[in-house]
Amino acid sequence: MKVSNGRRLKPPDPDEVERAFRDELRKGCPGCGSRKVTGRWDGRWRYTLHCEPSCPSWTGELGGFTGHTIGSEAAKRAGMTYRAIDGSTGGVVVAAAARAS
Repeated sequence: MKVSNGRRLKPPDPDEVERAFRDELRKGCPGCGSRKVTGRWDGRWRYTLHCEPSCPSWTGELGGFTGHTIGSEAAKRAGMTYRAIDGSTGGVVVAAAARAS
């Protein structure tokens, strides 16, 4: 049996890159205007922008505009790589490259 205090420990603060990505997501969705962003710590920070159910990012109605488009653009502006699992295909989406320093 594995015993851990990990769930009781306060997660570390996001680093500079993680904060930059979160802040870019907080600028909101261009499709529905939602600015609700939540973060989850599971060894690294993962952020989610919660769009309205009527948002075109759910349906791709605007010529391929999806939640991955929003995440990709936020990652580009934050200077990082964007990777996600595409729920429809199970494939990995890599849509932004980190800027060279």
